[in-house]
Amino acid sequence: VSAFLLNRSSDLQKPTSVPPSEATRVVINGVGVRMRIGPGKEYGFLQYYNGKAYTVSKGTSLPFLGAYGNWYKVLFDDGEYYVSADFAYLR
Repeated sequence: VSAFLLNRSSDLQKPTSVPPSEATRVVINGVGVRMRIGPGKEYGFLQYYNGKAYTVSKGTSLPFLGAYGNWYKVLFDDGEYYVSADFAYLR
């Protein structure tokens, strides 16, 4: 059981980010990460026509446009959106 817990905790470790001033990309490091229209959970997120949330896959790399508190602004499909820094890192 302890080996399983060790493996699970290592899954949660995030690669080291570069400083925002050096970053060009945001890499998604979570599962089912939503892209929001503003920098916070109070903002809506991208949805499919049926109302289900559009999520970004782990490992997806998106152009970095800026940091706003704990949120990264990214370019996706000709639109500007935000992802939480809790589920992404800068490259």
